[in-house]
Amino acid sequence: MLLDPKDASACAISRVYVADDALAMAQSRVVAALQPAISKVAALINSKETIRIVDATALEGLDWFWFRVWSVQVREVWVEHGAWIEATHPRSRVLSRRNLKTGADSTPEEMDEARTHWAALRTLVQKRIGEDSVICIPTTSDIAPRLGVESDLANFARPTLCLMSIAGVAGLPQVTLPLAQVENCPVGLSLVGPPGSDEQLLNLALHLRPSGR
Repeated sequence: MLLDPKDASACAISRVYVADDALAMAQSRVVAALQPAISKVAALINSKETIRIVDATALEGLDWFWFRVWSVQVREVWVEHGAWIEATHPRSRVLSRRNLKTGADSTPEEMDEARTHWAALRTLVQKRIGEDSVICIPTTSDIAPRLGVESDLANFARPTLCLMSIAGVAGLPQVTLPLAQVENCPVGLSLVGPPGSDEQLLNLALHLRPSGR
């Protein structure tokens, strides 16, 4: 079972990490709006430490996460669905050989290399979070982009995809809570926990929900 109250091995969260390099991926107005929520998480756990998910001296920073995740995903999509796409030519801009060219033209060696990068990121994030910690990160880089404004979408997409890749690449549970607002639009704080911390993250979410809800 995913949530089993009889599971004595369930972790106890005792540390709160605030990821500086994740905050740097978000707009300053989002970071400012999330500070009260971060402080509330810290108060609940009675802990707050600042960390970086990726060392400042690393060759690739957090801004490469989206690419390393995509590099595996695009190849896996083609392995699973490429034959069907070639046979049926679905009327889709996404499901086409042209859009999935990197996966379609990939060699086994390139797939191995992509998975090696993924595995390195998985190890990195899991090492950062340890066994009893939660990492606070912005859910997105900014409020939702305005419809039809390409510049807004471009500035929003890449940093947001990087933020969304942190828990996924490491295989870790994450809860996302709309605890702040910018220009009357919701912005989220995400809490990433260690393996097996699903129930603890949900308990935190209950304590963080606005009063009256």
